[in-house]
Amino acid sequence: MGESTKNDWWKRAVFYEIYVRSFKDSNRDGVGDLPGIIEKLEYLHSLGVDALWLTPINPSTDYDFGYDVTDYTGVNPLFGNISDFQLLLKEAHALNIKLILDFVLNHTSVEHPWFLESRSSRTNPKRDWYIWRDGRSPGKPPNRWMSRVIGKAWEFDQNTGQYYYHAFFKQQPDLNWRNPEVKKAMFEAAKYWLDLGVDGFRLDLVNHLVEDELLRENPFNNPLNSSRSIQEMLPYEWQKHLYDRDLPETHEILKELRSLTDSFSSRVLVGEAATFDTSAAASYYGSGDDELHLVFNFNFFTCPFQPRSFLHTALEWHDALPSGAWPCLALSNHDQPRHIGRFAGSFLVYGESQDAVPKGKIAASFLLTLRGSPFLYYGEEIGMRNSFLWPWEVKDPAGKIFWPAFQGRDMSRTPMQWSPSSNAGFSTAKPWLRPDPSYSECNVLYQEQDPYSLLSFYRKLIRLRKEREALALGALEFIPVTSSDYLAYMRKFNNESILIVLNFRNTMVSLSSLGEAHQLRPPWPWKVLLGTSRKAGETLDLRSAWMRPYEVLIAEPVSKGEVE
Repeated sequence: MGESTKNDWWKRAVFYEIYVRSFKDSNRDGVGDLPGIIEKLEYLHSLGVDALWLTPINPSTDYDFGYDVTDYTGVNPLFGNISDFQLLLKEAHALNIKLILDFVLNHTSVEHPWFLESRSSRTNPKRDWYIWRDGRSPGKPPNRWMSRVIGKAWEFDQNTGQYYYHAFFKQQPDLNWRNPEVKKAMFEAAKYWLDLGVDGFRLDLVNHLVEDELLRENPFNNPLNSSRSIQEMLPYEWQKHLYDRDLPETHEILKELRSLTDSFSSRVLVGEAATFDTSAAASYYGSGDDELHLVFNFNFFTCPFQPRSFLHTALEWHDALPSGAWPCLALSNHDQPRHIGRFAGSFLVYGESQDAVPKGKIAASFLLTLRGSPFLYYGEEIGMRNSFLWPWEVKDPAGKIFWPAFQGRDMSRTPMQWSPSSNAGFSTAKPWLRPDPSYSECNVLYQEQDPYSLLSFYRKLIRLRKEREALALGALEFIPVTSSDYLAYMRKFNNESILIVLNFRNTMVSLSSLGEAHQLRPPWPWKVLLGTSRKAGETLDLRSAWMRPYEVLIAEPVSKGEVE
């Protein structure tokens, strides 16, 4: 791979997702806002992140907290105004931090002016901006498609006597992307933000943009042998989704959007394809350079803390990508349980064990040394856990429906833990969600003063990634080992070779088999670049070395020249 250029800055970048409501409140209303982010830009700069992804800042009814948009070119007054956004963009760029926005393509709010017009009558000019159909018989919707959340995907409108389609909540009607006026309006909204200077978009639910024109029925599916969560036991999973997502027309839309984005300098499109089908997700890269620049792999969100699982998921993802495509990596986000809770939780995703910090360092090392663009989720750098919420505290509509079987996404959306002071230093008012009680011990202020904290480790790891081309751009080569306790791989770029070894066990592990691996011969001594149990500059012979419990080892060969 050749030298990265200015236009593909996203290959080198470390991204950081901010759930805007929960990051920092500046005006004492208990809700995070844009000025609050400005206040913390120096912190983000010191962490080493290169780009921020903001969850939706558009006006919204907030039924789904921003993912039910009422105005695609406005700013939600809860977060500030357009001047606040422009100042944030200016201040971030001054620190060489890019800014990408969440763009909700698939659906609007029922309160969006477009939908209010569309549902006003069957003859309204915007009627075809959404998907309206007659029932297949009295009292029965057009077909048996199911919502991804709960119930049927069709809602009857008493006023006009037809059903409208919603892939998610009924408060989020799907746009009709087959209508060229819809595409034009959405592209104009994208251009508005690009003209303002945003560095790209994270595109919500791209694989749901287009539905089958004939509304054909999805065939039956049995999910019992592959279910990953309670959510996947929903009626939605009892269908093979051949006709309500992943349609070929979607790729044509994304190619046009890519063309628009490429007409601006150095912008990026990041896509959420809501599927655990690796090949389907990878297809949204197109040929590798004509659709999305980056696509999330949902399988990383469900990886257990096992080296073979990490290895299998990474290999499957890299093998699925078209030539020229660049991997996208994330272990947590605003819709998923935080990975610290998954890896070190006492009860599924609640609480944490004493292994939380060492496991967090293993996860950070994997995320930031694997080939691809890593996405951090706010608070993961200090080990924020999934918070337990009582039913009367839950705000997420999915959590209200399914608690206690699924307490919703609020568990990973609690306020950022800045300090041990009241409300975790997030706000002087009552926060919109109760901060997790762990903030008294787990917070930025304390960890900044501890050279062995998870935050300090993230900073060192990100700095090393920036200093070494092999970690940012290098080829990836997993090293076969006989042990199932650890993971080992190389990153290579030009004459630079870096070895990463991650011990996933709370026991000592011999590296003798690794020391004999063909990729590491001849057996030069290795110099530690970064580790959790060894000092930088220390040398070791892999043939006689042992890994300490949960140890991270990042090293380079002492002798010059390439490793065979």
